[in-house]
Amino acid sequence: MFSSLKNALGLDTLNVQTHLNQESVMVGTTLKGVVSITGVANDKTVNHVDLHLLTTAEQDTDNGDIKRSHTLGSVRLAHQLIIPANDQITLPFELALSAETPITNVGYSHQNGTHLWLHTDVDVARTLDSSDKDPVYTTPTPTMARFLDAMNGLGFRLIKSDVELGYLNTAYGRSSYGCYQELEYAGRGFGLNSVEVSFLPIGEQTHVVLEIDRAFRSDSYGVISLTDNMSVADMMALIRQRVGI
Repeated sequence: MFSSLKNALGLDTLNVQTHLNQESVMVGTTLKGVVSITGVANDKTVNHVDLHLLTTAEQDTDNGDIKRSHTLGSVRLAHQLIIPANDQITLPFELALSAETPITNVGYSHQNGTHLWLHTDVDVARTLDSSDKDPVYTTPTPTMARFLDAMNGLGFRLIKSDVELGYLNTAYGRSSYGCYQELEYAGRGFGLNSVEVSFLPIGEQTHVVLEIDRAFRSDSYGVISLTDNMSVADMMALIRQRVGI
């Protein structure tokens, strides 16, 4: 009885499942997968199927930090699609990830505030919309990974990872996502409280924006420019020079 009433009113929702081809994806490459939509008792007309990549970003306000969902990219998979009754349609997708995409897999779980997910939005005509939400795990590029190894090699300890709303502005260029990731490392003493690391890849170089917090002094900023052929030892030397350790 209730099922018949739902059908008559057009309230049956489609079943939406999003499947990724890989467990994690390196930033700067392409996220691939499929969206499967399973029909219900009657044919359904779908106005569109959209895929959105989102993260949680913090905004600094007068009332404290506010966390907001921030869209990093979108792709339309279908428009004016018919889902036959009790049938299943599979839509493959590819979503290019900028090298600025926040990194979730930083080898550190405590206070890791960096989260990414895919939101699949299926706009169904004359009925309830259907959607799916799936986590996305990202890894650093080899150059970024070597820099993180260099920080660890110098005795810095990662204590926090999150995403901030806003832009990185440097002499080399400006970030483009409207948000950026901050990896916060505890200082090593000697008046050094912390070092925050943000990556800004532009062209053939990866620029590393450093915010250095020293005791009894105002914060200072610096940029280290990396090339793909630099070793961990090369990067350690640049960090020592820039941070002053």
